[in-house]
Amino acid sequence: MRLGATGLSGVLGRSLRSRLTGVEWVPFTGDVGDPAAVAAWYAGAGRLDGLFHLAAVVPLRQVEADLPRAVRTNVEGTCSVLDAVVKAGDAGAGRPWLFLASTSHVYESSAAPLTESSRLGPANAYGRTKLQAEEWADAYARRHGLELCIGRIFSYSAPEQPESYFVPAIIRKVADAPRGARLEIPGINGTRDFLTPELICRAFEAFLEKRAVGVYNIGTGSALKLHDIVAAVQARLGRGDLAVVPRDEGTLHLRADVSKLAALGVELRFDLAALIERLIPRPETG
Repeated sequence: MRLGATGLSGVLGRSLRSRLTGVEWVPFTGDVGDPAAVAAWYAGAGRLDGLFHLAAVVPLRQVEADLPRAVRTNVEGTCSVLDAVVKAGDAGAGRPWLFLASTSHVYESSAAPLTESSRLGPANAYGRTKLQAEEWADAYARRHGLELCIGRIFSYSAPEQPESYFVPAIIRKVADAPRGARLEIPGINGTRDFLTPELICRAFEAFLEKRAVGVYNIGTGSALKLHDIVAAVQARLGRGDLAVVPRDEGTLHLRADVSKLAALGVELRFDLAALIERLIPRPETG
């Protein structure tokens, strides 16, 4: 099997590459915001069985710090990939199955589980760029008859994530706090459906095998309190001296309804204790 991919060097890309063995990868390593570069890559890629579009600017601070760059990557980059596929000349069965990595942040916050048809209403700039990417991808697929699968990925964490993500940022904040400090942390009264890259890539593999088409939530179906993550980090680091004070600012509730995913035979289960152990290894003794 020959698969094209953008963003293959990222956290999810590396995990996918490890999971899908026996695959000949044809990665795009340039700037997806450069349509000419994407078109040249695709034209030279040869026949592909599938194409994973994973490249994106994700951390909210990075998106807000340079919104034009985020739009070029997340929105225009998606259009560049789809445009390259459409204009390459192959049609129908000759075109690859396509996957677009999206996010739960396209949804409006809700205490109830979110189905793929739930109300959309991004609460941040990152979510808005990914919703725009979805809308353009859907327009391309409808107009040109593309086999397109959109995966709305709920929150995830991994040891290799930079500190701009929630869990690594909390670990650093707790570890660096002075003894007896009071930590005011926004949004931790909210809940998330948490995953690891390995779990997400199980869903990716199922989508590819079944050439799934349409929008799918990628989650566990369970809600985890962000305050519980902070408490787990405190316990692991032995920082019971800290007073953690939630701030309502940025409080969101995002939990997946995973009925469609389950219909593909995929059930994902998240283990917070196992993740914390990976993120904060015990010091070796001897």
